[in-house]
Amino acid sequence: MSGRHVVMMSSGAGSWAAAKRVVERHGTEGVTLLFADVKGDAESEHAGEDQDNYRFLEEAAANVGVPYVRITEAKARDIWRVFEDENMLGNNRAPICSMRLKQEPARLWVEANCDPAATTIYLGLDWDEAHRHEPNRRGWAPWPVEYPMAAEPWLDREQVLDWLRAEGIEPPRLYDMGYQHANCGGFCVQMGQADAVHLLRTNPERYAYHEQREQQFRQDRDVDAAFMADRRHAAVLERLGLTAADVARRPKPDAPGKTEWYVVATGERLPGRVPLTMRDLRLRVEAEPSLFDKGDRGPCACFPFASARPDRSAGPR
Repeated sequence: MSGRHVVMMSSGAGSWAAAKRVVERHGTEGVTLLFADVKGDAESEHAGEDQDNYRFLEEAAANVGVPYVRITEAKARDIWRVFEDENMLGNNRAPICSMRLKQEPARLWVEANCDPAATTIYLGLDWDEAHRHEPNRRGWAPWPVEYPMAAEPWLDREQVLDWLRAEGIEPPRLYDMGYQHANCGGFCVQMGQADAVHLLRTNPERYAYHEQREQQFRQDRDVDAAFMADRRHAAVLERLGLTAADVARRPKPDAPGKTEWYVVATGERLPGRVPLTMRDLRLRVEAEPSLFDKGDRGPCACFPFASARPDRSAGPR
């Protein structure tokens, strides 16, 4: 096998632009556009990518001149089946949905189909995401990794979208709807309050779907777990059943010159954050539309890091 070029196709504009540059340089022979679909075999339209992303994938692949290859995790699970099976919600420290549904299936496909000595992996990360380049190179080793959008001519997102339209392709609609990325329908386990409120206001049906699944997960397991966190002091006290009279400040033992809150009766350090459910956030902004942390944003940054070594007892289908 020689001259393989595998572009990780996310269904967003950046991966299309990366694929265009790969084909401009190498032609279409030996190029694969690899799309890991997080929807699996779920029936709900809210379970995976926005429906318009699938339209975009077809048009983008036709424009590049290479059909895309769709892969799913071996059991074809969606993100909620992963959370239920693994008994934990994905979050910004452990995005297990990305690990199980994107990283591992992609790694399995590459291991089964590509010789490291004759294959290059291409990722759509651009010049503004240089901090992610080296971790991804390490994660994909021994396959070499290149970043076509980190090379000149440097383009920002708006320029990439203009390029798409000049090619006769309408970008995924989530960009025009004000989302930071076009993945997972605008939902992400790494989202912040500002991202969640934007989803609530622009796609309340999808928000309601994930809110209901989060509530069901909590109720079935009787756990106080959530994707997001509330860092307001008053919220921490309320969640823990405390009042301002119950807590006080003291010097932080591991940070000279800084202080921390603690519970006077027990001496226990007061946490700086507590879980914030999608339901609680919705009720809060319904009562007062401005009452959320507008600076709390968490852009999609999970895939394409692929350091995980998947279970090889079953491959993607």
